[in-house]
Amino acid sequence: MTLDRLDALVTGGLFKFVISTSHDPDVDWASMGMADPATSHQIEECEGALGLTLPAPYRAFLERWNGGHLWQVMHGNRRIYETIHLFGTEELVYRNLRLRGWMPSDFHRGLLWFGRTDNRYHLFDLSTRTAAPAVVGGGELDKPHDWLRNRVAESFTDFLKKLLDSDGGEFWLPNNRAGLMQHVLGVLDSMIVQAPYPAQYPNVGRVTVTYRLGPGARPEELARVETALGFRLPGPLRTLLTKWNGADLFCVSQDGQELWNVHVLDTSYLSSSSCLHQVGDGRYLAFAASHGHKFLLNVDAEESPVYFAPDGPMDRVFDLAPSLSRFLWTLQEERGRRFWVGP
Repeated sequence: MTLDRLDALVTGGLFKFVISTSHDPDVDWASMGMADPATSHQIEECEGALGLTLPAPYRAFLERWNGGHLWQVMHGNRRIYETIHLFGTEELVYRNLRLRGWMPSDFHRGLLWFGRTDNRYHLFDLSTRTAAPAVVGGGELDKPHDWLRNRVAESFTDFLKKLLDSDGGEFWLPNNRAGLMQHVLGVLDSMIVQAPYPAQYPNVGRVTVTYRLGPGARPEELARVETALGFRLPGPLRTLLTKWNGADLFCVSQDGQELWNVHVLDTSYLSSSSCLHQVGDGRYLAFAASHGHKFLLNVDAEESPVYFAPDGPMDRVFDLAPSLSRFLWTLQEERGRRFWVGP
């Protein structure tokens, strides 16, 4: 019955959807973007790769749609963002294997990540070993044990029912991605107002930390970048540039000599073709650098991690952080050390 209710919205096309918390009063339409049904072979391959049996309600969902984006909010003919993203078989494998790399093994054995809502993760609690496990989750910056303690629905069916009953509003309106970025930038602000300040770094000794910050980018400056590049900048990067159009973060100096910093590129530099790189099948935009090393976003991905490319020929990129928000959060948590202090 719950899947039938969802199906009615999927097949209905665009529908009226007013977001009272939106800063843009013209955003008032939404749609459902769902994939074709998963085959039995795809589901079996997914279960084999993950080494588990998918919860029965989610398997039933995949048999109708192999993942999708629910309540895609539109501005005219342009999609602004997806409020609910449920993973298909390939993405279930990709995202959970990556999550296992970041998570202590004690936790990932009992969790299955199946969707996200802006900055919030939705996971099944598999520790109960039931056919319809509870849905748990929390913020991107929360710890795994916080996710387990936060039960958001008794089952996937209950999770969908809450979404449908609230017209998509459940789980996401108070926790939008812009809010997460503003939180992280606010933490950085609290550090910046204290600069310059002393710090002690391993293998370096006592140093002084300061910052150089450009004024926020104007809408026309962002538009010029997007025209030059031929695509819309990722939302979190737009938020960062609106805050600081170019910045040197964690400028570390010792005895009057600057040792390193993390340089966030400004719109004039981002407009140049030298920031856009083709690596394999992906297009990557370098948005920051540190002594020749580049930090990049995949411009073809809807929710790009931050990638790292060492100084030299651009023939490979490496996963560095699951999102730009997490990159900035880790940067401030470790006072910049993780990204530029060598072994």
